[in-house]
Amino acid sequence: NPENEIHVKRARADEVIVSDQFVDYFVAGDALEPGMSSIVSKLLSAKSDHRLSTAAIPSRFRGKTFAEASQFFKNQHHMVALGILSEVESIGIGDFLAADSSHLDAFIERKLKEAGKTLGEENKTIVNLNPEDGYIIRENEKAIVLV
Repeated sequence: NPENEIHVKRARADEVIVSDQFVDYFVAGDALEPGMSSIVSKLLSAKSDHRLSTAAIPSRFRGKTFAEASQFFKNQHHMVALGILSEVESIGIGDFLAADSSHLDAFIERKLKEAGKTLGEENKTIVNLNPEDGYIIRENEKAIVLV
């Protein structure tokens, strides 16, 4: 429900999915690309033989290209690599506040919480679909795969 999205984010949920975001896509998508809603429905179905997933990229592929990692997933696991999922550690205001919790730091933290804000310490997830073949794999990245 779109009205609850802000509350779910304030509760620091890992992921927020608002189903209404996809209705327009399915309606317009099928008109422009017939069969697209069937494809997406199959990917999201619990009964489907194929689904979207993430897979750990072996450390030997750090510094190698997306094309090399894609070939590995195809040849070794019969998976199609669709992209890269990166988790970037945030540096939040909490990293700059004193560890001793001075009155000023406590005041800043309290005011942020009262405003429904966090200290910005949660990590950010970045989705990179269909990267260039030459994209270089980095640490803390996973492959987005079609299983």
